[in-house]
Amino acid sequence: MKLQRRRLAIKIEFLLSILGILGGTFLFFLNQRKDKKVSGEFTPSSKLAYGKGFTIVEYYGDKKVYSLSIDSFSVERARLGPFTIGPLRMAQFDKVNVDL
Repeated sequence: MKLQRRRLAIKIEFLLSILGILGGTFLFFLNQRKDKKVSGEFTPSSKLAYGKGFTIVEYYGDKKVYSLSIDSFSVERARLGPFTIGPLRMAQFDKVNVDL
């Protein structure tokens, strides 16, 4: 009887510790998700590359082939949850206009 109670107590402690770890991990990832909201201000120092007001116009003879304008763009390391993946990069473009 005493051995069964002890085993039950160990199983309950094990289950509670696993649930605590899972709950903490869930809250951590939930908090990371809130930080991903796009803010109105860019901080160029935190980006690998940053540019503003980029325009390209291509002509073939006298005819305009295409024009491309980008209000702002940035390049940063790709993230997967709390981890930054070194060799992968992510580009973000804002207000892109392509005219063919």
